[in-house]
Amino acid sequence: MYENEQKKLLEQNWKSLEAFSDIIYNTINNSNFYKVGSYCGTMGCKLISNNRYIQKSDIKGIYVVFLKYKDYYIIIYVGESEKSLGTRIGRFIKQAAGENRGDEFHSGGQLIYDKFTLYKREDVWRNNLYVKFITLNEIKNILGYTAYPSFNLIEGEKYEIISKLDSKVLLKYFESRMIDRFCPISNKISQSFHNTDLFSENIRQFNMLCNTINKKTNSDIKSRPLIQTSIDNLAIV
Repeated sequence: MYENEQKKLLEQNWKSLEAFSDIIYNTINNSNFYKVGSYCGTMGCKLISNNRYIQKSDIKGIYVVFLKYKDYYIIIYVGESEKSLGTRIGRFIKQAAGENRGDEFHSGGQLIYDKFTLYKREDVWRNNLYVKFITLNEIKNILGYTAYPSFNLIEGEKYEIISKLDSKVLLKYFESRMIDRFCPISNKISQSFHNTDLFSENIRQFNMLCNTINKKTNSDIKSRPLIQTSIDNLAIV
């Protein structure tokens, strides 16, 4: 199947796929937090668990970036990588530090740069970034041998095993479903969030963190809140 046909197959069967999306969400949500360590260039970044450095340069899957503020983990970004989860998180770090190349961009990192690094407060995020993730193989295992019928003029009707679709198509599809559920504050893709209360709380916690920066900086470099309107006024489509 061509890529567009695979995307259409997933979209046409979105309702039955929601059960798998719930399992993927719960798997990520119940997984361990990894503290983000130093970025190591082409080798990705180090993730720390139980005081051990673990190199995660070649993991394929979906990841969620959190910024810890007191006892709350603000959900900043949900992303996917078909090649290297570590490199994608590394790009987040480079963008947050203002060290990205002109051809690199990460909206989550840009948010952190605009709100903290720009005001010389890298200390706010450098030791407070955390990640949870699920691997591509885990996603395929969850999907198992689930198959849906497809039709084209050449082959007629046949059943396609979802886990055998193109990896990028699968990751992009379930990335969008995880954005719905985790409600990150920096993803550019506008989604109909499953839990607007969670999104509102993430915004509230982030604005509280920004306000603490305001109290510690000169009046000419204060950081303004991310969103000043209420959740009822946000355009969510």
